[in-house]
Amino acid sequence: AANKSSIFFYLQLKGETESDLISLNLFPKCLAIYRPATLLCSRVESRLAERAFQILLKPFAYLAPTLLTTPIDILAKAMANAPFSSKLKTDLSVQQERSLPKNVYIFENSDIFLLASDN
Repeated sequence: AANKSSIFFYLQLKGETESDLISLNLFPKCLAIYRPATLLCSRVESRLAERAFQILLKPFAYLAPTLLTTPIDILAKAMANAPFSSKLKTDLSVQQERSLPKNVYIFENSDIFLLASDN
C-alpha cells in the first residue's frame, strides 16, 4: 500500500504523491484515490517479472479475489460507479478514516470490489 515512510521506493513514491495531492487541494470538490492490489491485465509490452508474479497470484485470485489482486475491469467499474454510489457513506472502510479532509476518498482494494458491485 502507498506509504511515504516505506523502505520500498515505489510505495514511498505513491504515498508522497497521495500526500501532495491532498495538501495541494487541486480538487476542492472531490479527490478520489484508488489503492488496488496487484492489477491483473494483459499488456502489449512484456514485463517478465510482472508476468511471473501474475502467474503465481492466479490461485489467490481464484480463492480470495480481493486479497492480493484486482482485475483491471473491476477497477474500471469501481471508478465509473464511485460518483453515483450509495455505498460511499455506508459500507466503505475508508470513511472511518476521518483524519482526511471531507472531500478526500481513499478506496482500498476491498472498497474497490464493493464499488464495482454497486448497481
